Amino acid sequence: MNTPAVVLCIDQVSQRYPEQLGLSGENFSTQPWLKVFNEGLSVRNYLGVQDGVEEVWVISSDDVAPINLAAAIKKDKPACCVCLLTHQESGSLMSRVKTTGIDASLTLSGFARRYASRKQRHHDRELAAHSLTSEQPPLQTPPVQSQTAVQTDSEPLAKSAERVASVSDAVAAAKKTSGFVMSVVSGSGGTGKSAISLLLAYLACGLGKKTVLVDADLQFGDLAELSGRPDAIRITDVATNAGLLTGVITDEQKPALLGAPRHIEEAEAAANVLCSVIDQLASSFEVVILNTGSSWAEYHAMLLERSSKALFLVDQRPTAIMSNKRALDLCARCGIAASPFLVGVNRYAKGAPFTSIDVSFALHGIPAVEISEGGQEVGELLAAGLVGELLASQNALCQSLEQLLVEVLPGIDKDQWQRQRSGRARRRKLSRRKRRKLMNGGA
Repeated sequence: MNTPAVVLCIDQVSQRYPEQLGLSGENFSTQPWLKVFNEGLSVRNYLGVQDGVEEVWVISSDDVAPINLAAAIKKDKPACCVCLLTHQESGSLMSRVKTTGIDASLTLSGFARRYASRKQRHHDRELAAHSLTSEQPPLQTPPVQSQTAVQTDSEPLAKSAERVASVSDAVAAAKKTSGFVMSVVSGSGGTGKSAISLLLAYLACGLGKKTVLVDADLQFGDLAELSGRPDAIRITDVATNAGLLTGVITDEQKPALLGAPRHIEEAEAAANVLCSVIDQLASSFEVVILNTGSSWAEYHAMLLERSSKALFLVDQRPTAIMSNKRALDLCARCGIAASPFLVGVNRYAKGAPFTSIDVSFALHGIPAVEISEGGQEVGELLAAGLVGELLASQNALCQSLEQLLVEVLPGIDKDQWQRQRSGRARRRKLSRRKRRKLMNGGA
């Protein structure tokens, strides 16, 4: 039996849901040209005794951080082409990729194109081998989903080129049908999930993304009130009348909003429909921001599995870090892939007890970013429903959250954003007197 040309290392959850990688309908384990592993030790043992492997693709792993696994494989097999999927191309990550000799860092779209090209190449080889040994029509192999016909010996080479292009188009189309889902979670209360979820949704909208904010804090969610929209459609409304989802609309200035249940006793009914609601919204919006509660339940795991990025919030309390550590341990026991996880160190300021490096070290190396302290005006303006005024004040919290979105959202032109940011007029911090006037409806 021939050695598969490509080895893929991917965690079990991502393997079960290839649509998260833009490859809806694909089954990695049935591809004869691809050998799949879920654990780093297994793939290294396999490569140690197998020759003929042309490429190794490291997506994620159940036991090792992807960057560490890719670096170890490159050291074990320096002649083999090692590719690493990078969800966020930070400077430190790219520097490490270059230092360790990893051959290529792939975005999601780059990985999808590479997968489609490899699958087509294997199919073409099978056709060529069959034509040399038999006069019968060549066997057809299942193409990437959304392909139409399969090439035969009688088709011209131009048809083959068109088909390869159609694979890439199909992959791109599949990605476009599902929005970017970002969950804001924490193992502790009081870390600022509601405020940050609200600001992320408004900032994503300001970046030109069609955005919906879902308040999935099913017992105590108050985003409808914080955003000044108490009459917003609620998750429980949709549970009894699915047609109401069409009423969750947005404009160019504000994100759409789907509020939490009005009454605590409705939380269980909302949990039963929440995931299907998220799936429907993701097919209609470019960005879906999910605010969650600190009391974890089964639906938290299902939301994390659907998330393109999960922001775990901690603040400057040691108890918040320990609570998130327990939440991350739970995710590991449930088999939830950690590759989309990102820790946000909220209320960070000069001289703060914990930096992103401290928190990342405490949480088993999960990447961490610092979210600046916004000061008293954040709470005052949000409590008065004045989100727009807070954003316009260029508060330090808003600026750090916008920077975070630019880094993680797909399709953002960072250079253009930087130029626009540099051209913004600087505004002075709102005085307490000015804030009081705004809260009382004054000019």
